[in-house]
Amino acid sequence: MPQKPDIIVIAINQKFFEHLKALLGSIFINWPNSPDIVVYAHPDLTQESIIYLSNFKKVSVKHYNPKELKFYKLVQQGITYFKSKDFIETGYFSLHLFSEDFNNYKNLLFLDADTLVLKPLDELLQETKFFICSANNARLLPYFNISQAQPKKSLLIGYWLFKLLQFGILPKPFVSANSGVMVIPEKLRDGNHEREILAILKQFQSVCSSDQEIILLYAMKHKIEISKDYRFNFQIRFFNLISQSSSTKKELLKASNEIKVLHFNGPKPDAVSFETHPWTIGQNFWKQQYYHYKEALNQFISR
Repeated sequence: MPQKPDIIVIAINQKFFEHLKALLGSIFINWPNSPDIVVYAHPDLTQESIIYLSNFKKVSVKHYNPKELKFYKLVQQGITYFKSKDFIETGYFSLHLFSEDFNNYKNLLFLDADTLVLKPLDELLQETKFFICSANNARLLPYFNISQAQPKKSLLIGYWLFKLLQFGILPKPFVSANSGVMVIPEKLRDGNHEREILAILKQFQSVCSSDQEIILLYAMKHKIEISKDYRFNFQIRFFNLISQSSSTKKELLKASNEIKVLHFNGPKPDAVSFETHPWTIGQNFWKQQYYHYKEALNQFISR
């Protein structure tokens, strides 16, 4: 039996199409021997965009309807911090990656569309276990968002901590995760892990702000280590944390010298606020890199 291939998966809607161009350009330039790329297209992706993607041999497009995926109704029932339709229908796609729909692949590398690949990522695909990187979040309990005043907030947090323990999840303080770069090995795509994640989503979605908090709770349940190798998911805001008295300043400074994946998780380079937002102020070099890779993509069109 032939060995199953590795795959890169990216989920997008039309809003993120321009960011996808920059990401693809960065992959083609900096990781020419990468696995094939499957772009999962939201129904709003235009026919023009789909035709454009068909110009690249390594890229294939698959369509998905968020309303047909198992996570959708559960997310709709909860009260999330991110209430936008875009985020619910595309951001939570990461939970679907644990389903049996992806059994044709060995290792699956998931990338957010607002990332740039700056170096080959072959070593990530050697992983035999789930990989996700820390979000370097300073909040005590980053997996809970409870908008209540004290002391009611304390009572609610106590209640939800008790519910976590009932679920077999031992919560840890100051532990966070960012789902913009993940490796999901084949053994986790057997249906059982997806059912676990959906059960966690059903129970805790109302106090978790996004998909990555749900995945973090799943990782805690299975005692999966959250990586602090920030080279593989260097968020754009980390540059300005280095100049502050951050507790992770040393680790971030080291990672900044060998970034493998840069993540624009905040104002995007094409946003007016990019040059003034506290997360991205002073980062015009990366704005230029974004446009460089986006413009370079056309040179890889198959003739």
